[in-house]
Amino acid sequence: MDLQSGVRRMFSVGRILEEKVRLQRASAWLVCSLLTFLATCRIERFADDIDFTDRMKQYNVFSWVQTRYMEWSGRIFSETAVAIFYPLPMLVWRIVNIFMLALLVYSLIRITFNYFTTETVVLTYAAFWLIAPNVIYLSSFWMAGALFYLWPGALALFAGTYLADLYRGETPKHTVLCVICAILGSLGVEQIGPCLVGFSALTVIQLVRQHKKVPRGLIAFTAFSLVAVLSELVSPGNKSRTPNETARWFPEFGHMSIFQKLRYGMKWQFNQFTTSFLVLVYVVVILMLIAYVQRRCDTVQPSELVEMNSPVESRVLNISTIWAVTSLIIIGYSRTVGLETVLFSFNSLQDGFLRHVGSYLFWFSLFVCIVLSSVLLSKQKGLVLFSWLGAAAAAAIMSFSPTIDISGTRTLFVSSVLVIMALMTFVSENRNTLTRWIIVIPAFINLVYFAFTH
Repeated sequence: MDLQSGVRRMFSVGRILEEKVRLQRASAWLVCSLLTFLATCRIERFADDIDFTDRMKQYNVFSWVQTRYMEWSGRIFSETAVAIFYPLPMLVWRIVNIFMLALLVYSLIRITFNYFTTETVVLTYAAFWLIAPNVIYLSSFWMAGALFYLWPGALALFAGTYLADLYRGETPKHTVLCVICAILGSLGVEQIGPCLVGFSALTVIQLVRQHKKVPRGLIAFTAFSLVAVLSELVSPGNKSRTPNETARWFPEFGHMSIFQKLRYGMKWQFNQFTTSFLVLVYVVVILMLIAYVQRRCDTVQPSELVEMNSPVESRVLNISTIWAVTSLIIIGYSRTVGLETVLFSFNSLQDGFLRHVGSYLFWFSLFVCIVLSSVLLSKQKGLVLFSWLGAAAAAAIMSFSPTIDISGTRTLFVSSVLVIMALMTFVSENRNTLTRWIIVIPAFINLVYFAFTH
């Protein structure tokens, strides 16, 4: 009897502890959702929101989506969301929007940590607030922007959990639901579909290289995502929208060659990298430096170290980390020492050819070094590498849009989320108390600033 009562007591204590952990985790989700509501509760409809609200009085859901597909856009999912939510009170959109942000955070945790604790929820939610305030506002908390960026982005990232499971060699969860979300996300905005197709194709290649069978679910995932992308690109509305937007926003765009568009887009990318991504870049480099110092000082358990396959990798890690840190110090003191014209001469050759080229070389070398260091310091090298490359590709797509200067800021949302995915993958393997504060403090400052300025 004593043994039986002891066993029952152990199981009872275990259940109590498990319930306590669940309650803490649920509380973390609740607090994060409440913070989102408080930070965005003053935001009201404006600009396109007013136009969409008025136009919805003349259409039902089907007629709106059909009209937009034929005359303006192949973004079937986002246009459907417009037709459903604009006639409703804004509170309904706020609630669903908070859920979509929670889905985005949930999916990031599944892809990077692959387990849920109070810490992973808080850290990943905080990482979202490392995105530049103007990018967050226009892509996630402006009603029109959220329907076209946050919502399809959250669905696409949830679909990405299926690819992450396959990449890790685990049994995928919710295959059918993930395929549906991949289709809906691909029909949201033009940047998302190609990213999903690219990541699914890379997963197929990974499985083939490992001599593993490619599951039918992955074939369906890739095929349906590709069909969704093509249906969006070849829609009659998409074909008519480009010349209309060119005439309205960027008349010179129609006369530019592909090389000129790429050059203009590269200039835009570098300008954004030096402004909208700077906080994220600083956080990534500081975390890389901590992991690098811990490795050099032998403060990490040997089992937790990422093995270097050759002396060349060790040298590359040393050079790339040192240059990334040095570059950020140079950026920080650029105004003091008068290097602004050297580091930020993207727009013209008026400051001199060498300064113009030097600006590009400086920032390009910084980007390459960040990618190399974060990949070499991570065990999931493929996921980190392709997150960085996907972020660059998502921004590069804007080279072929005549609205690059008008809608460009909110289009950085996809790239920002992919950078966060690379960051949190790295953090999941290099986590300590200092790492937590380096993420949480600037994120909290960003959140407070956003709440008081929007």
